Amino acid sequence: MEAGSNLRSEDVVRAYIDRIREVNPLINAVVEERFGAAIEEARKADVLISETQPLWLIKNYPLLGVPFTVKESCALRGAPLTGGSLARKGVRASVDGEAVAHLKAAGCIPLLVSNTPEYCLNWESYNHVTGRTLNPYDNRRTAGGSSGGEGALIGSGASLFGVGSDVAGSIRVPAHFNGIFGHKPTAGAISIDGHFPMSTDEKFARLLTVGPMARYAKDLPTLLHIMAGPNAARLRLDESVHTKDIRILYAEDMGFNLGHIPVDDDIKMALYRAVKYFKGHGLSTERAEFEHMAEGMELAFSVLQSLNDVPSIFHNPDNPKATPSLMVELVRCALGQSQYSLAGIMFYVIFALKNFFSAEALENYMELAAGLRRQMIETLGTDGVFFFPTYPTSAIRHYESFGHIMGVGYTMLFNSLGLPATHVPLGLDRNGLPIGIQVVAAPYQDRLGLCIARELEAAFGGWQAPNSRRKPIIIERRIAYNPSRPSVAMELLLRLVALILRVVNLLLEPILARFGGPPRTEPFPVIQNELLRVPATELAERIRQGKARSVDVVRAYVLRIREVNPLINAVVEERFEDALGEAAEADERVAACGGDREALEQLAKSCPLLGVPITVKESCSVKGLALTGGVVRRQNLTAEEDGEAVGRLRKAGAIPLLVSNTPEYCMAFESYNNVTGRTMNPYDPRRTSAGSSGGEGALIGAGASVCGVGSDLAGSIRIPALFCGIFGHKPSAGIVSIKGHMPVCTDAHFDQYLSLGPMCRYAQDLPLLLEIMSGPNASKLRLNEPINVDKLKIYYPQKLDLTVNAVPIAPEIRESLRSALKYFQNKGVYTEPLNFRYFCDSMQIASNSLQTLKDVPNVFASPKPNLFWELVKVVVRQSEHTFATIFMYLLSASKATVNEKNRARYRLMEAELKQEFTDKLATDGVFLMPSFPKPALRHYESFGHVTGFMYTMIINALGFPSTQVPLGFNRDGLPVGIQVVAGPNQDRLCLAVAQELEKAFGGWKSPK
Repeated sequence: MEAGSNLRSEDVVRAYIDRIREVNPLINAVVEERFGAAIEEARKADVLISETQPLWLIKNYPLLGVPFTVKESCALRGAPLTGGSLARKGVRASVDGEAVAHLKAAGCIPLLVSNTPEYCLNWESYNHVTGRTLNPYDNRRTAGGSSGGEGALIGSGASLFGVGSDVAGSIRVPAHFNGIFGHKPTAGAISIDGHFPMSTDEKFARLLTVGPMARYAKDLPTLLHIMAGPNAARLRLDESVHTKDIRILYAEDMGFNLGHIPVDDDIKMALYRAVKYFKGHGLSTERAEFEHMAEGMELAFSVLQSLNDVPSIFHNPDNPKATPSLMVELVRCALGQSQYSLAGIMFYVIFALKNFFSAEALENYMELAAGLRRQMIETLGTDGVFFFPTYPTSAIRHYESFGHIMGVGYTMLFNSLGLPATHVPLGLDRNGLPIGIQVVAAPYQDRLGLCIARELEAAFGGWQAPNSRRKPIIIERRIAYNPSRPSVAMELLLRLVALILRVVNLLLEPILARFGGPPRTEPFPVIQNELLRVPATELAERIRQGKARSVDVVRAYVLRIREVNPLINAVVEERFEDALGEAAEADERVAACGGDREALEQLAKSCPLLGVPITVKESCSVKGLALTGGVVRRQNLTAEEDGEAVGRLRKAGAIPLLVSNTPEYCMAFESYNNVTGRTMNPYDPRRTSAGSSGGEGALIGAGASVCGVGSDLAGSIRIPALFCGIFGHKPSAGIVSIKGHMPVCTDAHFDQYLSLGPMCRYAQDLPLLLEIMSGPNASKLRLNEPINVDKLKIYYPQKLDLTVNAVPIAPEIRESLRSALKYFQNKGVYTEPLNFRYFCDSMQIASNSLQTLKDVPNVFASPKPNLFWELVKVVVRQSEHTFATIFMYLLSASKATVNEKNRARYRLMEAELKQEFTDKLATDGVFLMPSFPKPALRHYESFGHVTGFMYTMIINALGFPSTQVPLGFNRDGLPVGIQVVAGPNQDRLCLAVAQELEKAFGGWKSPK
């Protein structure tokens, strides 16, 4: 601040306070603020400025009145110094860390302390005290660590500059992820006094440095000069540096090493642009090949292994020798009960083992590191800098750091060598995420890196503010650990479970392929009776016209069921005799009309499905038939009344033949239980018919039913329809009554997720079935309005894979989507790829939606089980329950690990995604997407494909209608297809597109 200027320190401080309050709910970077004290200090600064000569102020208080922020680990007197550890919650710094003290002595005003990982032991800033810090450019991605709080604040424009610390890239990686400048000084140039955690090992001081982070490169020399204190003279920052005299050396990666993460092309191109810029200005540029650079990660870890007294999250000052039970802590962590983070435990194990290398290998690597240091110092000299990636990729997604540990080798190497390095932002990548490089120099040649940083800032623009139109930020509230109620980030649980299950599946897939049973040697029974190939609507017409008798139709289906059920095991209980009696009554009603046209028209109006047989998923209630839910303890229970949807079909003249198989309590994606057994896929008995409407899917796909009633909570109509090559429609939320369904939930919003809908072999049957099942709500759907498919807008996903851990889309599913799109494009129909906001967060959004439901039914409601004992009994085949039921119960029980604030965040994302879908699809658009990433899975494979069900589950969460459409077969003879999604109550659009695609691709085809 200058005397006589109109700019007051108080105004600046208040401006940053306002900005922090604006963005912190979105990035969660603040541990504790001191705004009141900062404003008072600003007022005192303004008084001093008004009363003092400017030259004296510049000399003694070069940054008087300027606000800054501090990484919590760097000790700000009176502020928390917890290190993100619950064991230290309440600990405060009694004095300023030395670097912070130097800045305060220069007139700077600290505003707050910012978030770090637990004990700074992670590359993502998350702990159980403050929660997770988000990247301001994309909330799904990390701000980095351990100076992630500083990175996020400065990158979001909420801080001008700050104090960070760097032991393995902890300044530079957050600077890279958040698009700012970050400087790791020469080892020992800035005092680390006051930093927490700390080690008594002298070698630790080479690894750990404190340094400045800033939005503007021009601030770095002043900040470094002040923070270095008495060591500033060694840095010669006041000496002028002529850019044209600097030599540029560069390398785009560390060289070949199987453990290395490849450097993204965007980052390589940024590095090449920087080199080209200086080459164009006449500077010497040369590709560098330092010996043993490819072993940089090993060299860096050898230094770590050589350390003594490494800080530990488990350190107990009252009992220093106390050692935790790691297995107990890992179990607690998995259950959300540990006071430690998974990353903290992982790094404790790494440091505790101290056996990365043998003693001989360690000595060898230490010698190589010393040799590399000498080579780099000699090569760089006093006029050379080295351009090198700061990190192989732009900001990674939350939790990805566990799989990207090798990426920090790019920064950690220079900590182990004690060289200065400056991260320089060089624009944004194709996803709108910051990218940049680090500029490395010889010891105490920091000024060269800072000079290059200023030059590159002038050339490429430096920091760029996050653009909300590019990657909107979503609120993630602070997550606090509560030992009385588990609180673990939901994303970690979901993604970790998904990743583990994918690995398990990769291991099991070849085993299941080899030992999953022999392929069918006998051909599937061919349909002999042509009545079995007639759509339900045509059957009804033929029966009314006397061209077919209901008795003959019902008998034909009874015979077909008896023929194929031994092969697919889909029937729970039949009512064939009663059905034949009802068929005879239907024929009598037709005969009573005596061929009178008016009477027959009235009959068609009142009983549009008169005499047509149907099948019903057991959970949907057919009076007098089993309603067990596949639960052993319910195996003698029967439905006292028809479910409301079934009752409407009966009233319309349909004749129920049976109830079909489901998983236990409908809580699995394969139709297996300990009452009826396992339902097989009619196209390959080694594969599942899916669930929970798998019995219906198998019967209809086998030609043993013309249509049926299913229910869908997470794809339970559409996935069996896909696997069994038929049509299945999940209606708009709340349209078809779920009354009579078992299990049911008392939550008032349950019918927004659970839908009952039709399943059939012929698309032309869907509108009538849906109209009947909808009852009084049918008018909302306007199903009788004509649809010109050529005038519709066909949208499709720009990127098919929903999430990082989602099951990859099989080539044949991709091809089926492309084929459908090509068909409409050839007809001249409008098509457009879309990238819906938060669509890639479908797994979290959908899971959260279901977990927010109250009173979710489960087979263990009373009495509470001993889950360990139940699992043991499952293994020895003594349990009443299936493994799938126990597995799904555990996932459902994890609801307790998501606190209310997290639920609100996902609800907000869900609402915005729903609105975006609704606005785009309107009343003339449909969205084509996979129903599931693969064709029918082998039995048991669903456990490794849980995330694949998110393609359907997200549509339930949004409440939209969706129709699964068969589009042929893959080379193994398995059905493939896609789902057609429309806006709320626009079901008729889905059905119209389904009928169009049926004409084009042939629809259902019987198993061969």
